[in-house]
Amino acid sequence: MFTQIRQSTLPSLRSDHNPIVLTCGDEVFKKSYFKFEKWWLNVEGFRDKVKEWWGSFNVTGSPDFILASKLSYLKKKLKEWSKENRGNWRVKKEHLLEQIGSLEDIQEHRALTDDEQLLKAHIAMEYEEIHWRQRSIIQWIKNGDKNTKFFHRMATSHKRNNTIESLVINGEESSDPVAIKNEIVDFYQILYKETESWRPSLNILDVQTITEEEQILLSRDFEEKEVLEGIKQCVVDKARGPDGYTMAFFGVFWETIKDDAFSGLKVNWRKSSIFPIKEVQQIEDLASILKCKIKKLPIVYLGMPLGSEHKAEKNWDGIIEKTKKKLAIWKSQYLSLGGRVTLINSVLDSLPTYVMSIFPIPNRIVMILDALSRNFLWQGNKLEKGFNLVKWYVVQQRKKNGGLGVRNLKVHNMSLLSKWLWRYSQEEQALWKEIINHKYGQEDFWCTSEVNETYGVRVWRTIRNLWESLKNNSKIVVGKGDKTKLWLDDWCGNGILRDLFPILFSICTNTNSKIEEMWSPQGWNIIFRRLLNDWEIDGMVECLGLISGFPSTTLEPDRLAWEHHKDGIFSVNRLYNWGLKRCARRSIGPWNTIWKSVAPAKVKCFTWLVARKKMFDS
Repeated sequence: MFTQIRQSTLPSLRSDHNPIVLTCGDEVFKKSYFKFEKWWLNVEGFRDKVKEWWGSFNVTGSPDFILASKLSYLKKKLKEWSKENRGNWRVKKEHLLEQIGSLEDIQEHRALTDDEQLLKAHIAMEYEEIHWRQRSIIQWIKNGDKNTKFFHRMATSHKRNNTIESLVINGEESSDPVAIKNEIVDFYQILYKETESWRPSLNILDVQTITEEEQILLSRDFEEKEVLEGIKQCVVDKARGPDGYTMAFFGVFWETIKDDAFSGLKVNWRKSSIFPIKEVQQIEDLASILKCKIKKLPIVYLGMPLGSEHKAEKNWDGIIEKTKKKLAIWKSQYLSLGGRVTLINSVLDSLPTYVMSIFPIPNRIVMILDALSRNFLWQGNKLEKGFNLVKWYVVQQRKKNGGLGVRNLKVHNMSLLSKWLWRYSQEEQALWKEIINHKYGQEDFWCTSEVNETYGVRVWRTIRNLWESLKNNSKIVVGKGDKTKLWLDDWCGNGILRDLFPILFSICTNTNSKIEEMWSPQGWNIIFRRLLNDWEIDGMVECLGLISGFPSTTLEPDRLAWEHHKDGIFSVNRLYNWGLKRCARRSIGPWNTIWKSVAPAKVKCFTWLVARKKMFDS
């Protein structure tokens, strides 16, 4: 009846009875992977062998490839050594069992002597210790203790915890290992899929920050001493990596492998190239000295096109191809309208943002990307042509304004480029700002001079052209007056004094001075080239009335503040929302009620279509 049940006897280790093993069916065996065993380190000559093997491996290539290859070659050597020197614990256990069997044969004919009984007990203990210690991943409670019972329980418990004997699948219990594995894989694939749901947001403004010294400490390069200390602090017998090596291996053989491990942090000239700009003499000699390659611009480096025209459409070819793959029409039939909106926003937010933060996006590229998004949104079935139920500019509006919140690429591009202008006004000591100032000159503290050159300036000229729009929507908050010019900056809230009082400006001697240079506790120190006429005195009185709000008692430096938010902090998202608001058309509807509800995304989108009266009559 039970054809798969088998029983067999094993040698007795302690008792005078032989244990009987009852097996019920075939055990499902998994592939055996390489594992570096800590007890190998105690074998005489093992450490010298590892050092010898490591030095004999001759590998060329990148540093990370060399390290990975040497670890792989060493793995093969360790497997061979384990078999040849009985390092394999199975062979050693079989040898111990043979010794126990020989003693049991003697015991059948006569009683064992005290020495033979002691030897049998010692062999049995050594057998159990090897067997259960190899299966356990728990450290010894005390080094050298014969804690066999402890290891036996831990190893057995791990096997029980890691074994699923049966699983209910579609209402029926199944013990088929393949079916169980497939069901588990399917379950976690569904579990970890991205879904649209409420997520908390944290607005933390007043928090304790670390000191400048701590910042430097955190950002400095790692030293060899730190790496070695980190390795030593790891638990040596746990958490094997995918290559099978434990931290014990790296700790013991650190002096042997450290050069290969650290070489990955050095410049690999074989993988490096030089790119001459215009004509460079003796470029071949330079490449020969550096042992690197010679290549030509343009190229794509870290996703950024280098050396190409900033308006060249080929800069966007990679983004278009990736967008086509991400928004393939066949995917739309498996997603609801809400799911398609989520995927479109995810793709548009991630793929083009890196390039859009540097280059202005051409109108034709905007049309292509919008077409891909639009077709994916409305093409619910790949066998049928979709209908654009709502105009695209409406879909791109914010949800609270009646849209679906799909990214407007043109406005987003403008917001990303404007970020550089804002950073320019905030980052005083930044290296990139010094380079920009050196090349284009500085109009004032807040921005560079206008770009009038014709060659090699198009990227920054495009960004600089956005300054007037950003400046008109920002205000200067005067602190101690260290950055703001009295006559040339719009700081008093009524306009630039140069434009409000042109006559006074024309006869003033210090028109380019900052506020802190023209103010003292005794009052304003405005010097004119001549005495003021009667009609000019009236203008001076009016001017002093406008700037009477200063002096300020604060010692804070002057700063630029974003006018459209009470905290004055600029962000790309805030500028984007402001840009959308400028081109938005008034739309009355229950939009907030729809999107704030707890209904699923597909229900919200369906309700949105109903509210816009854009449903098909079936």
